[in-house]
Amino acid sequence: MNMEASCGAAALSLDAVRGQMERSGSRYLLLTEDPQFPGLFPAASQLERSGAFRVAHTAYLPGPAEDPFAHGLIMLEATGRAPQPVPATMTPAAARAAIDCRVAEKGESGYAAELRADLPGGIRLVDDPNDRITLENSAEAALLRQELDEVYRASPTTTAPQ
Repeated sequence: MNMEASCGAAALSLDAVRGQMERSGSRYLLLTEDPQFPGLFPAASQLERSGAFRVAHTAYLPGPAEDPFAHGLIMLEATGRAPQPVPATMTPAAARAAIDCRVAEKGESGYAAELRADLPGGIRLVDDPNDRITLENSAEAALLRQELDEVYRASPTTTAPQ
């Protein structure tokens, strides 16, 4: 799913990553922290949980690293196994942009089905380190979680602060 051109939202799907790796003959995927894409680095844990990847190497920047998926770089190796569905990792702003884009394209009555088709594993919200508003102190984030839970009635969203 890539809505960057029309809506300013983007999500990297597991299928797209695996397809690109297969086309290029790559076995490894390197993820690093990037302030412009704060949901990318925490996605490593989701990719590993899918079963399609295993952690091959990690390196951390100096400082506290309580969560091994939140500080430095992670190299994942493809396992060759079929992935299990896992939630896409997004900041609240990215998730809101994705919803707004689908509403603009499909209308209020059709956006939920389209979002579920694009992101069948649901959406896992993470804090944006560039934003002072966190998932814990934001009424907007609470409303977003509620909306996502309605879209994904069978697979509620999860929250994982960074």
